[in-house]
Amino acid sequence: MLNDLMMRLVPATLLAATASLVDAKPLITNSEHTLVSVCTGYDDTNERLLQICAAALNEPGLTARKRAEILTAHADALSWLDRDAEARLKYEAALKADPLFADAHEGLAWVAWVADDYPAAIPHFETALDLQPSSDALGGLASSRFEAGVIAAQEAITLYDAALAIEPDNRWVWRQKGWAQLGEEWFEAARDSFQSAVDLDDTDAAALEGLSLSYYHLDDDATALKYINAAMAAAPDTPGYVQRRSMILLSLDRPAAALRDADTFLDMQPDDPIGYVRKGRALVALGRTMSGLTVMAEARGRLHQDDDLDYWYARLLSNDGKEHDAWHVMAHHFEEETGDFWDYVLLAFLSVETDRLEAATQAVGHLHRLRPDDPFTQYWDAVTRVYLADIEGAEEVIRRAVEHGLSDSMLGDFMEHMVGEGYYIRAAALRLNLNKAALAAQ
Repeated sequence: MLNDLMMRLVPATLLAATASLVDAKPLITNSEHTLVSVCTGYDDTNERLLQICAAALNEPGLTARKRAEILTAHADALSWLDRDAEARLKYEAALKADPLFADAHEGLAWVAWVADDYPAAIPHFETALDLQPSSDALGGLASSRFEAGVIAAQEAITLYDAALAIEPDNRWVWRQKGWAQLGEEWFEAARDSFQSAVDLDDTDAAALEGLSLSYYHLDDDATALKYINAAMAAAPDTPGYVQRRSMILLSLDRPAAALRDADTFLDMQPDDPIGYVRKGRALVALGRTMSGLTVMAEARGRLHQDDDLDYWYARLLSNDGKEHDAWHVMAHHFEEETGDFWDYVLLAFLSVETDRLEAATQAVGHLHRLRPDDPFTQYWDAVTRVYLADIEGAEEVIRRAVEHGLSDSMLGDFMEHMVGEGYYIRAAALRLNLNKAALAAQ
């Protein structure tokens, strides 16, 4: 009775607080472990590690290295919870405790890398490697130097290979190597790198996406679709995979399905220009050219300037017989020099089609700057020379283009330009000489 009376007299708030203390999970549940061992062993959830590591710092007798380990583990948990600003402060505190602790340097490097601050990441990766070489640090350094423009793709790939020599099962490095190869249009090599990552984990969505893109660029659209579907199964509701599939479906001549994916993507990310590229192209492929062009034009007016949107809008305008309008869409690349190789290929074409020979020459100059030995560079150089009446120069350049792998269909197109400008006899003689040279080389 007395106990019942006392319980009734205890305030409800105090009872609730007492219950929460009783029900709360202790920070350490195994007598064989300590706060320090659980923290530095990452032996709990990230959320609980924040509490455990904070408490571990109050343990007596910590050395400077042990404090650095605890602070770094705390920072790692913050970083994995996407709290990078707080993580950076913990990594910096770890380096104050022990400036030679490699993991803290690598942690700071990854925080910078995730923020696309590659120049800031480089020195920390370098220091981490000097103190304690690892596959992750070497891969991170390769990626940071490459993204910062310090090294070219081939040098980055050499570093990725060295990282894989340390740890052959490092899927992240295999993926980074694949993306570098894909960017250089080394599609077979990229396919093999992404396949290596998938062989290690067939649910690695990013590797499956890379594998899909590799097959897409190798003109194997059916296999590309297979792998992008696998990526979507591994990581459902990932917007990027939806728009990738739209692109592949369009290449498979399934524009209605491509349009559905484009609309789904735009529901997810209504301000992403690539969604309007996918939707506009699908509408045009369905015969709804005006609707497709309108979708892209409205997106260009509403969103920030985007090179992919400009490129495809210009291409679709050109296909609809509006080459002058298309040229004006792309002309900003002359002043800004921001275009990639294919932007200037399109500009060379549009400039020739609209009789802007000075602009065509300028576009060809950019092509030589970006890829001097590419057959497309030499093709448009030769075509421009035909219209400038430099027929000897045009013939010399087109011979080099053939040596560098110019397709027979593009060579036929070049002959059309020659004939169109009245060089009938020279076109016939050039084709005959090139055929003889090809037979002699067999």
